[in-house]
Amino acid sequence: RLAWRTPMRAVARCAATASQLTAAVLVRERARVSAFRRLGFVANEPWASAPRVEESAKKRPAAVSEAANAMGATPSVTARTPPVGMAEVLERLRRYQDASRASGTDAPEPLATRTASVLVPLVTASSCAAAGDAGAKNARRDEPRVLLCTRSDSLSSHAGEVCLPGGKNDFGESDVDAALREADEEIGLRSDKHDVDVVATLPPFLSKGGVSVRPVIAAVKSESFIPVLNVDEVKETFTVPLESFLDAQGHSHRDWEFLPGRVIRVHFFELNARVVWGLTASVLVETAEVAFGRKAAFRKNPPGEGGTDIQSIRATPGDLEDEAAAPRPRESKKNNRGDVASRL
Repeated sequence: RLAWRTPMRAVARCAATASQLTAAVLVRERARVSAFRRLGFVANEPWASAPRVEESAKKRPAAVSEAANAMGATPSVTARTPPVGMAEVLERLRRYQDASRASGTDAPEPLATRTASVLVPLVTASSCAAAGDAGAKNARRDEPRVLLCTRSDSLSSHAGEVCLPGGKNDFGESDVDAALREADEEIGLRSDKHDVDVVATLPPFLSKGGVSVRPVIAAVKSESFIPVLNVDEVKETFTVPLESFLDAQGHSHRDWEFLPGRVIRVHFFELNARVVWGLTASVLVETAEVAFGRKAAFRKNPPGEGGTDIQSIRATPGDLEDEAAAPRPRESKKNNRGDVASRL
């Protein structure tokens, strides 16, 4: 009996030790997972099931999300957020404009003596203006998209570049009137005929040429609007999702000394074989932040002393250097024509 009892006891002791070790590991794992989940983190492992990801995102405390945003955190790529339609976007923009009006900041002073205005035309994926654009066919019908232009190759400045419809203000002309007039002249968008609803205006941006540019955001409510191009100025129009200007995917940047001691961050977005950059990109990033109620997934200004943006610089005569010194985008790998956005 003693001969077989000793090995059996040894086996039992080994089994007990293994059980204790397994239990200890499970306790540690539960503690680790619970701590992360309490902070609102979502696992990025490929074996994390979709239902658990969605459940974790729903249970994320609001206070934790605000703290994460304050630290510059961005949502996990696996966390699913509900889609935002045009109606919600326009409501946020209207609230922003109401708040600006109430605080008396809706009519800021220009940043330079020369002024211009650009229209940020918002259309839905189901509109005729978006027909044929990449991704529009399979997108939600009410997906907010922005209508952009490619300038004519025959123009003496910014030829072949992507921009928003707009131009210099006539004497005594308001920013809204100037933006709507230019959109009519360039792409045939008429405020009366196509039910254009101006919902907000942003503070001005300073261009590299020393022009104070005021963005005017408007919804094109007519689903049947089809751009009619002034071929002397515009080569083509296209639309991209407005929300894409908040994502890090396709985004890059270069820091550039705009004025001595004043460094700005020039943003580049490669979207559908085109590169949107400079002032146009900055305008669309700010528009998207207001419209979707969240910060971009990248830093907008350079860190450190001298880091600023083109809404915080006021031009004086002789301040700005030749435009040739400004950074230029690399050509898109998908398009050798170098269609790029400018107006910085």
